[in-house]
Amino acid sequence: MSITPQPVSGPAHTNYTNVAGPDGTVYRIENGYRSPYTSAGAFLSYGFNSWANVVPATAGDMNLPLSNYTPSGSTGTVTYFI
Repeated sequence: MSITPQPVSGPAHTNYTNVAGPDGTVYRIENGYRSPYTSAGAFLSYGFNSWANVVPATAGDMNLPLSNYTPSGSTGTVTYFI
């Protein structure tokens, strides 16, 4: 049996906070959305990011919609990854 960790209860974090979701994905919280980083390298490529500053995601964070966009010439949306 596998147990999926649940986010801690609480409201969403403030803008520009990096949070770790229950599956280990790190998201940047910004303007009411969460955007996942594509990799550890992408996260670290931003000089101001530090693993020490990543906090556990709250239920409020995980309830925020993923940041999406519609590519030029497309009719569907895709998740905006950092």
